[in-house]
Amino acid sequence: MSVCPAKRLYSWMLLVPLLLLAGVFTFLASHANTPQLLTVAPDTALVDAQRGLRVSLTWRVASAGGARSSHGEFVDLDRNRVLQKVERPLAFGADMARLNEEVRLAPGQLRAWYGEGVRRLGYRRSFAGPAGSLSNFLLIDLPASGRLVALDAQPARQTLSGDSREMMVRWQLHGDIGGVRAESESGYFMVGDRVVYATGEPLFSDGGDTATERVPVPRWLVEDLLDGGIERIRYQRTFIDSRNGRRSAAVIVDLAR
Repeated sequence: MSVCPAKRLYSWMLLVPLLLLAGVFTFLASHANTPQLLTVAPDTALVDAQRGLRVSLTWRVASAGGARSSHGEFVDLDRNRVLQKVERPLAFGADMARLNEEVRLAPGQLRAWYGEGVRRLGYRRSFAGPAGSLSNFLLIDLPASGRLVALDAQPARQTLSGDSREMMVRWQLHGDIGGVRAESESGYFMVGDRVVYATGEPLFSDGGDTATERVPVPRWLVEDLLDGGIERIRYQRTFIDSRNGRRSAAVIVDLAR
């Protein structure tokens, strides 16, 4: 018995969606144990004022059916603003992969972005594939990268009398990138190499150019020094940056009754 062509066509029209649906279920079942995941190592980097940024990245990607990233991009993370694209595609066809790339930036470009107010710089990639999209980034913390190359105390010379209760000092920190992250454990009043009084107060510069403090001055300090014939001392601090670099500066303090 022959089958009507119209019935045969109708049967195929019913069968095709079922076959497509079965294929989808098969795909999902075969990839059910492949979670989406994107990591980058290292995930943070410091820069060098002389060499700039030079870092080897490893992207570890898990995405069913593979994925592709058309480009990387440097972004201002605080403003979510793209600063520069890197036209370098990365792709894989398996469910998981490790993809390597070398990322570089010139010192002049880093200083320019810092001058524009960029503090948290990121190198970001987005991967897209059959299972969806993923994104992650390398954090380049510019203030933390800077070395403390110079330190000034302002005003550089002050006068204290027996009636003085405090002294204002503004420490100017100069980093090789721009700002610098540094700390000082304590300030010291000194006569020559001898410490005559310590404040014991820590002071921090978290990426800024200055750190300001009010220095308490005990009444007895000025009087005792003057009674001992000492009319000039120093108030000194040492700051240590995030790379263990050290810089010291001092205020010359004239004593008066």
